[in-house]
Amino acid sequence: MKLMKNIDLTNKVQSILGDDVDYAYSTRYKNDINDDGLYQNYTIEPSDSRPVFVKMKNGNMFIIWASEWGGITKVDNENNIPASG
Repeated sequence: MKLMKNIDLTNKVQSILGDDVDYAYSTRYKNDINDDGLYQNYTIEPSDSRPVFVKMKNGNMFIIWASEWGGITKVDNENNIPASG
């Protein structure tokens, strides 16, 4: 199932990574009702299998994902975000 944009997190991710962040957002599945991620200034904890997408001003893109350990994965295409890292 394809992930889609959910919540604009640009300001919250900029509070961690700085002004080099172009934009960021949480993702969700089309039929999701709840997003149990934690998104605050200085804290980004995505819900399991729903990564946070980040695009930097230099063009680099990555996802912040959650699992038992969590991680960050570079991606090349915003239109095909994997459900987990």
